[in-house]
Amino acid sequence: MKIRKLALLINAYLISVSAVHAASLSADDSFQLHGYGMVAGDFKSDLDRPENMSLHRDPTGPHQDPRGKMGDLGNTFWHDYFTDLAVSKKWQDVGAPGQWADWTYEVVGYGDKTLQTEQNYGRFGGVTALPKDSSIWVGRRFIDDRVRVFAYNTKEVHFDSGIGYNSKDLDVAVGTAQVDWSSSTAILAAEGARRIADAAYRIGPSEFGVTYVEEIDDPIGSDPHNAISFSGKYTLPSFLGLTSGSTMFKAQYGKGVIAQYLNTSRISTLSEKDDSSMRLTMDGMITAVDGFTINPALIFERTHRDSSVPRTTSIADVNNGGHSYSYGSSDETGLFAGIDVQQKLNQNWSMLYEGNVNNTHNKDGNEGANGTAYKFAMGPALQLAVQPGVAPIASLTAAYVGGDRDITQLPTDSEWRFGYRMEIWF
Repeated sequence: MKIRKLALLINAYLISVSAVHAASLSADDSFQLHGYGMVAGDFKSDLDRPENMSLHRDPTGPHQDPRGKMGDLGNTFWHDYFTDLAVSKKWQDVGAPGQWADWTYEVVGYGDKTLQTEQNYGRFGGVTALPKDSSIWVGRRFIDDRVRVFAYNTKEVHFDSGIGYNSKDLDVAVGTAQVDWSSSTAILAAEGARRIADAAYRIGPSEFGVTYVEEIDDPIGSDPHNAISFSGKYTLPSFLGLTSGSTMFKAQYGKGVIAQYLNTSRISTLSEKDDSSMRLTMDGMITAVDGFTINPALIFERTHRDSSVPRTTSIADVNNGGHSYSYGSSDETGLFAGIDVQQKLNQNWSMLYEGNVNNTHNKDGNEGANGTAYKFAMGPALQLAVQPGVAPIASLTAAYVGGDRDITQLPTDSEWRFGYRMEIWF
């Protein structure tokens, strides 16, 4: 299962650092190139073996990406690489002082050797009739909110075509998403075309959001339906009020959608109209310990499935050995805990540590599929300067993973993994 939605995190991160780290393609910095690259391996085949231990498998999703993972360290080897390149062009003070526009085009490449346009949109600001510090956008765009410790997008709205408005306090967007195929041969594992509306309103450190998704068609033949998700988020400028850092608390509830698709542009064939779900998230950062970057996170999820209606019970996974995944109609709960740590040793070397635990009851709605999965990983990393996401980083990792097979989907109770990874941002 690949890491397609890493592009969402990368795009948001690159925006925040672009002024310093982007590659300028013009003398006035109006034309810039941003990018991310990752190559990893563990010297094993990925055939019939889920090398990415996930929180939720997603065989109905594009490229069969997992919906959340048990961290990246020692757990990012599916198809071995991922790349992301984005170009942006800005026009400033054209026509009248203060008017501006920009254009962004982003393409991603996967280890299965496919390329895909992820974003292609234009923005306009400072124009007549728009409030100060606001803008409108038109095109292909995605909007996300990610818990990095679990590589899990708790919000993930992807418009194949849409229009939106952004200001300091309010974001509104409407558009459509076309059919998503999990692969060219797994025709049954598909998501139909959808109409999407998404909004977020901010009051100080709080944010309230809603996402509405309506299926226009359904290529697998079931009746199209709609789903709605609500979210509330609060950011605390310390870690739990105890020490320096930050803490994000988020609560979500949805109707017509199971937990892994809350506040996304997805419903999937796995959701039915009377399903409901909720998620509580704590995502923290501790900066009080000199020489350490510490990020703990905790997620609790619950899905109530309507057991009175026929459901999808089996989906072929052609990208993982050709076997099928089974699904049931029981209620499901999941408790996920994780922490990652970077310890600076000197200017160039650091140690990386990561631990994740996944306790799930009735996995994928299958009654009695209960248990715990775990992953503990560590290893040295080399950089030009030890700081997150600035220069290339290369790491070696040793990871011990295992748990109940109903949860891990591994062929053994536990295993050691030895691997490497290179990442680059600019």
